[in-house]
Amino acid sequence: MGPPPSDEVPFRCHLLSRFLVLGCVCLLWPASARAQLDTAMFHATLRGWAENEWLVVLDRNGATGGRTSDLGILQRFHDDIDNKYLLDLLSMQFNLVNEYAWYRREQGARWRAGSITKRDFATIAEVKAKVPLGDTWYMGVRFDQVEVPEASRNVVRVSFAHQLSQATSISAGTHLDHIKPGSDIEAGVTWRDNGGAEITAFVTVLDVFNNFIYVGLNAADQTPIDSTLEYETRPVALRTSAVIPIGGGVRLEAYGAVMRPSTILAYDGSDRNAGFRQEERFGYGGAMVEWAPSTALRTGAFVTYVRARSERTALSPEVDVDAYDLIETTTQLGGFVMARVGSRWLIENRFVHDWRPEQRTFSDPAQDDVDYELRTYRNRTALFYQAPGGFLADVAVLLDFGDIVRGAGQVPGDPRLPPGEGNTSRWIFDMGWRFGDRATVLIGAGWDAGFGWAWGGGRARLTAYW
Repeated sequence: MGPPPSDEVPFRCHLLSRFLVLGCVCLLWPASARAQLDTAMFHATLRGWAENEWLVVLDRNGATGGRTSDLGILQRFHDDIDNKYLLDLLSMQFNLVNEYAWYRREQGARWRAGSITKRDFATIAEVKAKVPLGDTWYMGVRFDQVEVPEASRNVVRVSFAHQLSQATSISAGTHLDHIKPGSDIEAGVTWRDNGGAEITAFVTVLDVFNNFIYVGLNAADQTPIDSTLEYETRPVALRTSAVIPIGGGVRLEAYGAVMRPSTILAYDGSDRNAGFRQEERFGYGGAMVEWAPSTALRTGAFVTYVRARSERTALSPEVDVDAYDLIETTTQLGGFVMARVGSRWLIENRFVHDWRPEQRTFSDPAQDDVDYELRTYRNRTALFYQAPGGFLADVAVLLDFGDIVRGAGQVPGDPRLPPGEGNTSRWIFDMGWRFGDRATVLIGAGWDAGFGWAWGGGRARLTAYW
């Protein structure tokens, strides 16, 4: 991870984020210390970030351009992404308490959408259910739908678990892809105790039926299929997580996954010389520490890192292929503060610094290599209100500052302006209703204040549990 940008605007944002966090702590500490409330769901979590990164490698077929897209594995830069896209995603997020509550519940559905153009929403939907099959057996079903510029995903996962003891369970499952070669199988173990600690480890064999369908069944012999994908080295991934209460109001979360190097051949029909070879690596890691200085105050920090590498070479000298070595990384460093004031008010501040370098080295010296890095800073400060009758409302201000520190014009999308000229603040307002502990619905809109007031798009969020 490189040093933060040295230009004046991100430096001011760096100081602003600290000021907001310290201000929330100082102003709310007396009220939070007096508050008496149920703290079971009053936490933050990094699990949503880990789940999103896992879907990137689990469902490569859903990526823009398909399984072997030359946009790369992380798909961060292309023409459909503008310089407000990261701000749009931040606008549609659930608050930290709702995010934590979702991963504590075993059955439910949630959906969120936010404007990314005058015509289009980015939408993310999740459904999960747990069905008992006996005293110690149960089945889990999960569905994730993601419609964003980087991908169009419809991911169904089914698992069967057996409770070995009060603390330990084992499970096996599959990801079912409508493009059959993209289906995966996995097995793992979960350990959790009554004190809130949980450790998991899973092994996943990705695209398990790929060679059987493309090579064994000669899929390219069928008219609609014009190419063959064949693994020389099959992708296998190890994924793990840990949630550990340390004591003194401190919780630690850690998530990680690594896919061993794999090699896939993509060629025309059955001609193994008419195509390219692609070697791939992928991995991520993230950790969060949360501290509870009182029953109504939480603060913490997190760091995440994702790295993907794709190296493409021609299968024969006669084939015209853009051979390249692509390295994509994303590093985030951030923190949060959230405070409950009585039973009706919640104040939340979260901020993150982003480093997004990309290097693409072409084998052909006549082609221009890419050495690009985007650095951004984002901050969200929000006030949430819940009335006794169920009425909900929130107001938030979002800040997004960024700059291309090298390689301007080398990648499509996200055209950043010079420091201080392309920065944006957005005010968002939402209203909705809470139906007990069963469901919530929120709709709202935003206004951007970067160059005078301008429409900042609409958004909607809903959650239901059963």
